[in-house]
Amino acid sequence: SAEIAWAAEDEADQSQAVAYASTVTLSGSGTEEDPYLIGSAEDFAAMPSSGYSKLTAAIEVNQPYKSTFRGNFDGNGYTVTLKLNVTSGNAGLFAETESGAVIHDVIVDADVVYSTTTSSNGIAALVGKTSGTTTIERCGSIGTINVTATGSYKSEYIGGIIGYCSDTTVLRNSFSKCDISATVTGSSTAVGGLIGKTSNSNLSVENCYATGNLEVNTGSTAGAIGYVTSSWAPHTYKNCYATGKVSVASSANNAVGFAYIYNASKATFENCYSNSSVNSKATNKTVEGLIGITSEELKNLTDALGKDVFQPDTPDINNGYPILSWQYTDPDATCSITFNVMPK
Repeated sequence: SAEIAWAAEDEADQSQAVAYASTVTLSGSGTEEDPYLIGSAEDFAAMPSSGYSKLTAAIEVNQPYKSTFRGNFDGNGYTVTLKLNVTSGNAGLFAETESGAVIHDVIVDADVVYSTTTSSNGIAALVGKTSGTTTIERCGSIGTINVTATGSYKSEYIGGIIGYCSDTTVLRNSFSKCDISATVTGSSTAVGGLIGKTSNSNLSVENCYATGNLEVNTGSTAGAIGYVTSSWAPHTYKNCYATGKVSVASSANNAVGFAYIYNASKATFENCYSNSSVNSKATNKTVEGLIGITSEELKNLTDALGKDVFQPDTPDINNGYPILSWQYTDPDATCSITFNVMPK
């Protein structure tokens, strides 16, 4: 029987958590060889915050995982439908992670509505805030995120996959197609197709793309990374692209196609692109390795991004833009196998 660790923020959550804890018994022991098996929203809520867990079915979740997650979550290729209506705290499939968290092989179909009077929350489809060393690999997000923050100078950090990276984070071989809209009163808001805001902590983003459209009234907004600050901790962005339309009502200068940069003295960009057909600037500062190219050029980018990780959009699931190799397997593909038998 798995012990629940759900730090509920209100009485309703607390009573629901207690109900789950008393009724849910998870299969598995939480080891790599025998992970906890997660087949329902109740299982997900009762999942321990550490150890190994594995999804066994497509599920629908209506509450973020409330504990700070530090375990290994294997999505097993399934899609989690995430329907959230949240008013406080960090929000996503996982509200927050801490050191040791690994999340892989899951797609989140998000319908996130966030309305708050508090500030500086991380909001995303997958992880609201990474507060410790976190690795995310072969994950995707689709759907919509809508945020309203009222009151004096309320700023939020909103991303398609991660809202706020506040500690060492690795994001690779992942994508977001989330459309994001935000009406906030705080000009420090940061919105990005992949990540909303970064901090002066180690960050690696590799082999990722974002195609969602972003519409915000104020703050910094970018097709992939909403706010980059890297004055002493290294950031690496490699083999990534963003195609969505970005708009900021208060200042067109704060809307860029790939990354809005505050400080990039320790950041390196390699083979990163934005869509110059819909956004006039890839970034607000000139950096090597990051340029804007046209939609048609982006659609022919597979070889440049790396054929071992990307493939052309043969199944037409990404409007012709390159997809990650794990997203599609050709059912008609054939293989040649050679056997050497010894002795003959």
